[in-house]
Amino acid sequence: MDIDGELWNEDQEEQRLQTMRREHEAASSGECDYYAALNVSRKATTDDIRESHRRLSRLFHPDRHHSTDKQEFARRQFHTIQRAYEVLTDPATRAAYDQLGEQGISMSKTVAYKMYTLNDLQDKFEREARLRRLEDVDEWVQSQSELTLSVDGSQVVAPHLTPAVGQRLGGSTHGSGMLALQKLFMSHSFTASLSDSVTGTIEGRMLSNPRKASGASGAVKVMVKRTLGPQSWVSFTAPVLPPYVVAAEAVHCPSLGTFFQANVEQHALDMDIPPNITLRAGRPLTQRATAFMSIATGNQYTLGSLWKSSPTRVLRSPLAKHVVRVPRKPSSVSIGITGARSAEEELGANVTALSSQAYLQAWYKRKVDRYFSVAGGLVVLGYAPQPVPSADAAASTT
Repeated sequence: MDIDGELWNEDQEEQRLQTMRREHEAASSGECDYYAALNVSRKATTDDIRESHRRLSRLFHPDRHHSTDKQEFARRQFHTIQRAYEVLTDPATRAAYDQLGEQGISMSKTVAYKMYTLNDLQDKFEREARLRRLEDVDEWVQSQSELTLSVDGSQVVAPHLTPAVGQRLGGSTHGSGMLALQKLFMSHSFTASLSDSVTGTIEGRMLSNPRKASGASGAVKVMVKRTLGPQSWVSFTAPVLPPYVVAAEAVHCPSLGTFFQANVEQHALDMDIPPNITLRAGRPLTQRATAFMSIATGNQYTLGSLWKSSPTRVLRSPLAKHVVRVPRKPSSVSIGITGARSAEEELGANVTALSSQAYLQAWYKRKVDRYFSVAGGLVVLGYAPQPVPSADAAASTT
């Protein structure tokens, strides 16, 4: 049979049709390869593409097939061939497709490619591909940084306070005039999804505190968080560098604004130290205000004779071997309220009673932009803290 000036072998073309149908079904699960659809290589010239398109269009034209299944397959393949021909015969669209596949075709529509050469377009789409890969990495690994600078202004509101009292209030003698640096805190973390319900976080922290003899301290920790449902999650944190404190936390939010939280911290190197257990709960009072209550056991308590010789209770000699220096955390109860006046403003106040002192605290925070915020607060001390007596001193008084 002679068609368009060429011999048409019905049996031979039928066999080719069946072969390409099997290849199409085998590759149908992935993205369509337009070069494969036209049966040409990626280095094919425009003339090669036109010649293959003319031949395959004749082979897969739906009007040349009579059975229903063959006609349906030929119609789908004919549409793919036309689409491939449109993409690969346009230099700019072909350059975008070579770099980014089907996704690059839609991206090329946003680029004024008529003003560029083919090499310029290839460079442009390579940059687009690299940026897209970086965005995918950023989406999977979420990076977050925090920098907090605390300044002590107690001498401004209470200039009659002596430096010694200022130190007991948490102030510092390091500074100029009536303002002094209290502490500098920096942290950086990386969070990645390990599965649909599990995330992993690596965080590094640094704290510079002029009030302490050591001056500065740091820590690196790893946290694994598992979501139990839309309202609950649990996490476990382990240290990489000292201080070696492990922590477990559970949070449940039964309704919007209402939460229950439990946190347990335990020093991993000294089991003589009792765990610090903190329980928190809160519920909304209004649309913008939430009341909360927090109870903490601290790490200075005992249960009978258990933890009676804890280093957080007994003053050990610095010359003693294997001394574990752990911050002393007294038991406390805190009640307060926090709220937001707008999307940029937050404020709150709370009353806290410790085992040896009590204070009232109010604070205000304003978000300047997405990276920077300013916060200020006022603390009114009830009475000064008293030193924790040693075990020997406690025995002598009984």
